[in-house]
Amino acid sequence: MKTIHLIIVILCSILAIKAQGQEPFQRSYGGLGSDYGRAVAVCSDGGYLLAGSTNSFADESTDMYFLKVDENGDFLWGEIIGSPGSIDWALDIEETIDQNFIVVGYTNDAPENNYQGVILKMSSTGEVIWQYQYGGAGWDFIEVMTLDAEGNIYAAGQKNDGNQAMGWIIKVSEDGDVLWERTYASSGNMKITGLDLCQTGDIAFSGYNYSFALAEHTQISGLVSADNETLWITSYPEFGDVKTGKCVCSNLGIIFTSGQFWNGLDWDTHLSRLERFSGFDLTSITFNHPNDGLFLGVDTSINGNVLVCGAIEGFGFSELDATSNMYDLMGVTLGTDFTQVLGGFGTDKLYDIQGTPDGGYVAIGETNSFGNGWQIHLVKVSADGDRDDENEDYLDTTTPVLYQSPLELVGVFPNPTSGFCRIQTHDLSRILETKVYNNTGELVMSIKTERPSVEMNISLEGLPNGVYFLLVETEKGFTQSKLVLIN
Repeated sequence: MKTIHLIIVILCSILAIKAQGQEPFQRSYGGLGSDYGRAVAVCSDGGYLLAGSTNSFADESTDMYFLKVDENGDFLWGEIIGSPGSIDWALDIEETIDQNFIVVGYTNDAPENNYQGVILKMSSTGEVIWQYQYGGAGWDFIEVMTLDAEGNIYAAGQKNDGNQAMGWIIKVSEDGDVLWERTYASSGNMKITGLDLCQTGDIAFSGYNYSFALAEHTQISGLVSADNETLWITSYPEFGDVKTGKCVCSNLGIIFTSGQFWNGLDWDTHLSRLERFSGFDLTSITFNHPNDGLFLGVDTSINGNVLVCGAIEGFGFSELDATSNMYDLMGVTLGTDFTQVLGGFGTDKLYDIQGTPDGGYVAIGETNSFGNGWQIHLVKVSADGDRDDENEDYLDTTTPVLYQSPLELVGVFPNPTSGFCRIQTHDLSRILETKVYNNTGELVMSIKTERPSVEMNISLEGLPNGVYFLLVETEKGFTQSKLVLIN
């Protein structure tokens, strides 16, 4: 009987420990350069995958930077994705049902040096499964994303057409095929900063429009169906000058959007509550601070509370302090125990927050209060608001300094060539257009297909010998290949 009683006591103790959830922690990570955190995925294995940018490893340009850590924040592995000399950022990340990851961001790794949105699929160990560029001839950026139950990807940001910046939403399949895209234009510059899947299967989005005439920002929110029908889109000039962050569509039909409000002297943190079916303003809440403040990330906990993160100036120290908080669905704070001020004596800012299975949350951003220069900042807070005030710094010396070999999406035959060659896609996507650039980045040839096909024949006759770069546009986006011409 004593043995049985002891076993029961041990089992109850284990269950009690599990019910308490993960221990709070505060960590910073990076190499010898500058490292920035922008998004965090709560992994099904209990750990976290961090996404952002770095110049600590390959060269002085910025590369996508990924860190896998366990449930205690201990480093497991790191990976960089990018190209030498290019600017590459990972801005949002989410785990798929097959325990891989979808990442969105942008790059200027193109012969014309214009920016393109990037969507890639990464394995659970950091290998690129596929990667495509999306956009047009202008500067186009993808900043946020969400997934539906079928694995389709919704991504959003800003697309530039001539001199106009438009809000941009694109839907692609789990293999990266474009299913549809749409833009929202205004008389100013529009940008979508938040995106989330609602229980109805519709996609909520938030953003802002900058008016050149008024020199201020107006919050924009909307709802679009999975079939590309805009159900409603509304602007909120009554909110005042508001720049938005991310948004979340709660289970009770309320869309919460984080942001910052200009009060005429400085920026204050801002949280809006909108009715999901109509966009009706339920409550717009501004939290006044003596100095600047901003909310950037927002999510809901498994308990139904609203989680926000951002930064406040001069709250505890002279620079920006990272901050996070919990609110109920009415937008009322749960109390001072749930208001967090994190970081050190430098500048600290949190960009993304995600609820964890224990009812708490994890938030990611950047800091120069610890370690070497700018580093990724990660904090874990319990469901009761407990936090770790002591930061533990990790100097990353193990992430590979070499880029992953790019996935060859097209083949060029023969290569080298004496003039004629054939381009063929490996994934059977049809070629729409091919542009040829010389080794100085000058466009020397552009060929459009009248009937898109998986193959294209081109002739480089009349061009001098040398190395040329092919920018191939397919149904799935853009890819590049190198070609050597020897007459």
